[in-house]
Amino acid sequence: MDQTLFLNAENWAMVLVGSGPHSLQLIRENFLSSSPRLIELYDLDFSKELLGLSAKHPELTLIKKNIQSQDLKDRSLVILSPKAESLEEDLLGWIQNRKILIHVIGKPSSSDFSFADLIR
Repeated sequence: MDQTLFLNAENWAMVLVGSGPHSLQLIRENFLSSSPRLIELYDLDFSKELLGLSAKHPELTLIKKNIQSQDLKDRSLVILSPKAESLEEDLLGWIQNRKILIHVIGKPSSSDFSFADLIR
């Protein structure tokens, strides 16, 4: 049975892994307008658009490294982009054991919710 999950993302500490076009779209459409306390984006390189957004929005921090499990301490929500697929296997179990909400873009079976459910 499907159930609707309503999230109020304000004041949440969120982590995005992988900085592809999906992450850029999610940041623009969902997070910058909902006033999260912190958005951390982990990847090894970032587009000019993401660099520009982080310069304008201090709540968006770009972290140039592969994410590790210790980076997820005290985080409320993790989103894995298709670009992070190589890290997905290692992180999924740890994230789920810590009861952190997770969304894997393009893989609803690995996600706790879909963005159709995200209401501002």
